[in-house]
Amino acid sequence: MAYDIILGRSPSDKEHFGSKGTIFLGKGYVTMGQTTSLSNRILLDIVRSTVILVSGKRGGGKSYSLSVIAEEMAAQPEEISRNLAMILIDTMGVFWTMKYPNLRDETLLEEWNLKPKGMEIDVYAPAGYFKGLKEKGLPVDKPFSIKTSELESGDWCDVLDVPLLEPIGILIEQTLEEVRKKYGDEYDVGDIISSIEKSKKNSSMKEAAINLLRNAQRWGLFSKDGTTIEELAQRGKVTVLDISAY
Repeated sequence: MAYDIILGRSPSDKEHFGSKGTIFLGKGYVTMGQTTSLSNRILLDIVRSTVILVSGKRGGGKSYSLSVIAEEMAAQPEEISRNLAMILIDTMGVFWTMKYPNLRDETLLEEWNLKPKGMEIDVYAPAGYFKGLKEKGLPVDKPFSIKTSELESGDWCDVLDVPLLEPIGILIEQTLEEVRKKYGDEYDVGDIISSIEKSKKNSSMKEAAINLLRNAQRWGLFSKDGTTIEELAQRGKVTVLDISAY
């Protein structure tokens, strides 16, 4: 009789929890001559923190596998799912399909005693692109943005790809100090630009910094208020951050 293989679970946890608090990934297979048969169920522990690398060639099922993991986590009993929050960062714009039942593979799912079903997920798009995506008919639910004041000077230098100790980096750091004194933690990229424009620093350096910041402003990703992590990470729910616009 085939036994369950539980990935990421220690022998002591297996003894204590059994297969409770695991998600079903699929089945292993064995090959005998020309015959290939499905064998052990492959489960994944979600009681402990786990780092997983999903790798493979294009079209090999990486995104599909991540969807299975997210759906299985959300489908756990309430006593388990309430302790989980799932955030998928979607660089390709594919995970919105989790909203809808997979009718295309209905016959295959029946072989696994499964039924197609849609998931109650929230799809967030960058605030600067949300309206346009909505008008195109894409199933995005809410806009999201990063609160401008949450980025330190080193973060801005990373974002703008400038060295922190070079003149532009120093100008940005000095400007942020002035902006924080004036606005506290309620400011946007425009306020940073305005402060630099009033600076008495070298004009070419000012123009370079302003151009970089205006470019970042056009990303539609930063705002005065921002989206809180509490809104994105909700108990038992899947949140998709669709950044495929970039």
